[in-house]
Amino acid sequence: MWLNYNGGTFDDTEFEVGKGYLVAYKTTNPGVFTGDLNASPVTKNLTYTLNRGNGWNLLGNPYPSAIDWDLLTKSPDVYGVVYVLNGGDNEYDIWNGSTGSLTDGHIPINNGFFVKVGSTGQYVTIDPADQVHGNSGFLKKGNSEGPENTLIVSITNGDFTSNTYVQFRPDASVAFDKAIDGYKLFGTGVGPQLFTRRSETDYSINCVPFSTDEFDLNMGFVTKTAGNYTLSSTGANSFLDSKFEVQMEDLLMAKKINLATESYTFSADTEGNEDRFVLHFYSITGIWDSPEMTSAQIYGYNKTIYIKFDQVPADVSQVEVFNIFGQLIYSGELDPATLSRIDMNAKPGIYVVRLRDGSGLKTQKVILH
Repeated sequence: MWLNYNGGTFDDTEFEVGKGYLVAYKTTNPGVFTGDLNASPVTKNLTYTLNRGNGWNLLGNPYPSAIDWDLLTKSPDVYGVVYVLNGGDNEYDIWNGSTGSLTDGHIPINNGFFVKVGSTGQYVTIDPADQVHGNSGFLKKGNSEGPENTLIVSITNGDFTSNTYVQFRPDASVAFDKAIDGYKLFGTGVGPQLFTRRSETDYSINCVPFSTDEFDLNMGFVTKTAGNYTLSSTGANSFLDSKFEVQMEDLLMAKKINLATESYTFSADTEGNEDRFVLHFYSITGIWDSPEMTSAQIYGYNKTIYIKFDQVPADVSQVEVFNIFGQLIYSGELDPATLSRIDMNAKPGIYVVRLRDGSGLKTQKVILH
């Protein structure tokens, strides 16, 4: 619910710690805030009203430093993506725990942030231990490099840039995944705003499952300024399958380019761009579908990964361990032996081991308890 204070004075006793506010001034004079700095935990109860907000809640950073979205305590039906309005381009920065335009998920001092819930009775608790200290300035743009198996597509007109994220991961489905997918919230800026679209939903972060089949994804943008735009991408080389390829098709101009190796400059007006492009993905195998070429057994027990060979290998073996986000968390060599162990100081969960030896390559999911 928005309360519009237009003229007069604002009763500062109505400010709530942890609640977000939208403030606009007709002049350049800064506002002055007085009072004690908050140092206590804050729990905000979140609302869900169908056809009136639909679960969107505006919260505020209650501390005199940045806070880490990933550290906040959230009830089960709080969606996993946070949305922060960037005052520089009036576009929303986003973060899903491993990728996005909000650097490392750090919500700067004095910033509000939107969260979404799927039902009533949900809450978010912000604790003093959730603070981070360093260079988390007021909405610092960043995160141009994503984790493994994440494609970042960018559009720019020279003055403004917008990103959209396509992340392939084993815990994703073809439907909207509330824990990792991000809606596209459109800001009020004059620059381009890029998104992908699936099943009539616009995404800022689109998480999809791995597949050996071809995969198409609609992509479009909106802008209030006609002119020349350039599309480019980063992250294509993060896919562990060397045959990975992504082509972008401009339906209006009937052109295709390899977006992993080329950029594309085109002209556009302010209408007709929302269904203009298609991303074509080929050979999306990633690390979870690599062909098995060695007979080694790979398994996990407690916090240890074991690799067992039928006989002593002739050469040194290379081993890498990834988490479910595709991030490399261990890399090393195994001296020739029938049984090797790797002690992992890692949280319980699913991990993927990739082994290379003289006979080839093998990947294996393991569960560490």
